[in-house]
Amino acid sequence: MEKDILIKHYAGSISYGTNHANSDIDFRGLFALDQKTLISPFNDIKEFVDESEEDTKYYELSNYFKLVTNMNPNIIESLYVDKEHIVTSSNAYELLRENRDLFLNKGIGFSTIGMASKKLHSMKGRNKWINNPQPEAPPKQKDYVSLVHNFSEEQVFKANLDDYQKNHRLIPYGGGILALIEKDHASPYNHLGHLNIKHDPDLVRVQPKMILKFNKEEYERDKKNHREYWNWIKTRNEKRSVLEEKFGYDTKDAMHLVRVIRMGEEALKEGVVRVKRPDAKELKQILAGEWSYEKVLDYANKKREELDGILKKTSLPESPDFDKLTDLLHEVYQEAWKPTPKVSNKSRKRNRP
Repeated sequence: MEKDILIKHYAGSISYGTNHANSDIDFRGLFALDQKTLISPFNDIKEFVDESEEDTKYYELSNYFKLVTNMNPNIIESLYVDKEHIVTSSNAYELLRENRDLFLNKGIGFSTIGMASKKLHSMKGRNKWINNPQPEAPPKQKDYVSLVHNFSEEQVFKANLDDYQKNHRLIPYGGGILALIEKDHASPYNHLGHLNIKHDPDLVRVQPKMILKFNKEEYERDKKNHREYWNWIKTRNEKRSVLEEKFGYDTKDAMHLVRVIRMGEEALKEGVVRVKRPDAKELKQILAGEWSYEKVLDYANKKREELDGILKKTSLPESPDFDKLTDLLHEVYQEAWKPTPKVSNKSRKRNRP
């Protein structure tokens, strides 16, 4: 599909100006289907990933128009990427770029707030796991049983079911209340620590040794936390785990949180999307852990409130002019289908700028 590519550009940290020696090399771009494929009722091509490169993704032109009207901050970057980060361009892309402001609308405020909230939630979640590691063994039900009343002659102040593993049975009374009954060849829990609760009409009226309560909600909560923690351990990004262990939170999430908020604020106030960041130095400092976790949270909460106020004052329209965008899409396709060569900068292709 190389002949159909309209734009290929560096994305991610390189396009933001926050890259360092170990940064990933990401590319994004747009392509235009040929006329026959485009009008085919059997076509469902919306994007493709170039598997030959580290992280390269292209969006089909028509699909891109739909995506960009939703003002996703990551999607809109292709229209505002700095020209030094463009690897391959075309007349069709230049036409699109010249009219990029037709897309801008208040939605960028909502998408910015949404993305910032997602980053904040992710960062808080990882911080919770870093500071509250879970044991390898999952929680056992038997450890969530508390003593309500003791009818035995023993002085017991805590329900330790290990002491009653043999010759005892648990009978349900309802509402999480259990009775510990002496019974031959029985056990209050199995070898995994799960309670063996069996209803027995003949034993309901038998004098129990103890009345117990199974704290099911607490058990289910801890079981969920244990599962989520170990799923996170198994799937966590190796590079980010180094940052998390070093600084106590994901500084990369923090950097992108600040970047997205500032890009959204600039768009609402000035009607421009600055992909190459003038504050790249400060963003790198955040990545390096120079902002405390508390400072990041305070900044995010303050800015989210400010964005709500800016949204009410912005001069951006509620939504784009879809008629004009449809005309623009038609013009860009017509330009893309002309037998004209692409404008390329081979010196930058596959290399860091």
